[in-house]
Amino acid sequence: MTDLSRAATTPGAGRVIRVERFEYAPADLLLRLSVRLSLELASPASPTLFVRSEAVEHEYSPLLACTGRAPLTDVEEWLWRGAFAIPPT
Repeated sequence: MTDLSRAATTPGAGRVIRVERFEYAPADLLLRLSVRLSLELASPASPTLFVRSEAVEHEYSPLLACTGRAPLTDVEEWLWRGAFAIPPT
């Protein structure tokens, strides 16, 4: 499991996106991702994950995804969780 707490702002939109949890299970070829957002996604949300490997870009849709209000914050945040099937490159 990797914790990436650095926030990124979407250019021109002022929206904050922060990866809260990033976990890859190589035996299952499964990537689990938890992201905090400053906006509510439509339900059901199914964002696309783009992965760049050298000069090739791969596109993945989540196998499973859910969105909910992030707990224990004073700021209006939303938590999106998803799982992606990611084969080894």
